[in-house]
Amino acid sequence: MGAFRAFGRAIGKAPLTRTLAAGLLLLPTVATAQEALSGFYAADADACLRASGTLYLCGEAECVSQDYSGGRLSQPTPGKIRVRQIDADSVDRNGYQMKAGDYAMLFEHGGNNGLRIVRQTETHLLTTYLARLDDSWKASFAFIENGKRVDPSAPATELERCVAYDPLVADQQAGLLTPPSLEARAPAPDLTGGMDYGHVEPEAIPVEFEVPRTGAHIVDVVPVRLGDPDYPALFVLWVLNVGGTPLPVQILTYDRDRNTYVDGTATVIKGAVPLVDYPLNLATAPFNASGDLGVFIGSSGYDAPPFPRTTNTLLLPTGDGRLEDRSELLPKAPQFTHDVSAGVIDHQGRWGIYANDMYIPEYYVSRLDGTLVDRAKNLPSSIHRDGPKFTSSAMADVNGDGLADLVLGSADQSRWASRIFLNDGKGRLNRKDPIALPKSPLADHTGAITGEIVGAVIADIQPIYLTSKDYADLVVISTGGGYRGSAVQILVNDGKGNFTDRTSELVDGPTAPYLNRNETPYSWMRNVTVLDIGGVSDIVLHSASPAIVPSYVLVNDGHGRFRVAAYTNHFAIASAAIIGGKPTLIEVKRDAIRLVEYPAVGGTH
Repeated sequence: MGAFRAFGRAIGKAPLTRTLAAGLLLLPTVATAQEALSGFYAADADACLRASGTLYLCGEAECVSQDYSGGRLSQPTPGKIRVRQIDADSVDRNGYQMKAGDYAMLFEHGGNNGLRIVRQTETHLLTTYLARLDDSWKASFAFIENGKRVDPSAPATELERCVAYDPLVADQQAGLLTPPSLEARAPAPDLTGGMDYGHVEPEAIPVEFEVPRTGAHIVDVVPVRLGDPDYPALFVLWVLNVGGTPLPVQILTYDRDRNTYVDGTATVIKGAVPLVDYPLNLATAPFNASGDLGVFIGSSGYDAPPFPRTTNTLLLPTGDGRLEDRSELLPKAPQFTHDVSAGVIDHQGRWGIYANDMYIPEYYVSRLDGTLVDRAKNLPSSIHRDGPKFTSSAMADVNGDGLADLVLGSADQSRWASRIFLNDGKGRLNRKDPIALPKSPLADHTGAITGEIVGAVIADIQPIYLTSKDYADLVVISTGGGYRGSAVQILVNDGKGNFTDRTSELVDGPTAPYLNRNETPYSWMRNVTVLDIGGVSDIVLHSASPAIVPSYVLVNDGHGRFRVAAYTNHFAIASAAIIGGKPTLIEVKRDAIRLVEYPAVGGTH
């Protein structure tokens, strides 16, 4: 087995610097009165985020370990592990090449002695279960899995540091004890050399409301600033099953006397409360000379064959701080709307509203006299019924002329590219050649049964201002064919609408695409929120299946680079807003909402 030397401070000599939300966590040493201690959390690429894996706390030559599944102990009694560092290169009897500096962990688990090798490189850790050992810990045997021999010289697993567990592990090191639970969430690392981030406070603001119908669940919660400058209204988008049952619009408002969000729908809506069928998103725009906001809600209806579709909803300001259902101004034909976006489209200050219907997109111009004008004729003819399909949209200035351009995310990248249609200066989006966006890193998927090839779907696109305040960069999330995975991209603009994918350079977090490799669907990200905090933008990624793909908060270091500040697989982080002067996550879990302040960099701290 080669020569060994005592394990201790050496494992903490070269702390890793990258922060990717997967893998094996290695900590700098923490001095105590007795000895230097080290700890790490080991897991595979996705289990790290779900708090499923093994927590190790190590002393001079011994570690204790406990196994976790979903944040709960699955091995209540700590196991003891002997740890040694290999002095010299050697080859074990099975042909596995061990190198000087590798760490060998000798352990007893399930009645068997075993050996795990951990190798540290500059920015990664390589690890493999090497062999079973006899009672003397000397003779090794090929590792056995599922009753079959496994060649231990096979390539090791490459793991990257997951710093979100650092504080949790560090808290336990002094006593070599493990916590009763391991929450898949942590305060942000210190990005600014000493700034105090405070701590996460679950349910910092109480929320009270009634579920509109038994069995309904929340699709999204969208903050909209109506009358209260400090506490935005929260539009709760509900659905029953997969749609087909219209449910009332629900708006939560802040009660300053009770310091609680309550159902304020009846006070906000003048007249009858409209019903919506599977609402997927909304956009706001000023609809009068006073700048009062109106709300356009895009809905898809019953999301299964035969896809009968539904109508969208328009709420216009009444001039007294309320909203009124004016959906009669919209087309009566059913729609299959997947996204809605809005932006200033001409130098008169008029707003354009784009409803991203999968068949016949809608495009309106909002005039300051309160009227809404259909301008679908100013859309490219190629994106109508028989043209390419798009599942997401954004209206953002990508060429620095001060006017919103139209950004469309592909419904199938194996067939159509995501595109930008530039504004001609008069709100017309059909006068210039389109610009293609970089593809999602998710590969095309071939159905195991049908053999059909399906490309990545762009789930959401949002503007973010990283390189200039004059034109937008983009945050894009995509999912694989069949909603079987997710990928995050930051696309950087050259100022003319040409974008380059710089995700790996700018994000120290979930940059590697996640792909669910079986045929089980719906392991994907739903949408992205960009939250501006004093001129610095953080990114919130909303998971549609948090038990598989966690929701993330990517905190900005003030220079356009991001690290994971928090993530959760218990609730989904639907959105974020400045609430009561504090950056706050809006989290949902089927029919529950909680508001959680989070650590952020920006003008509020």
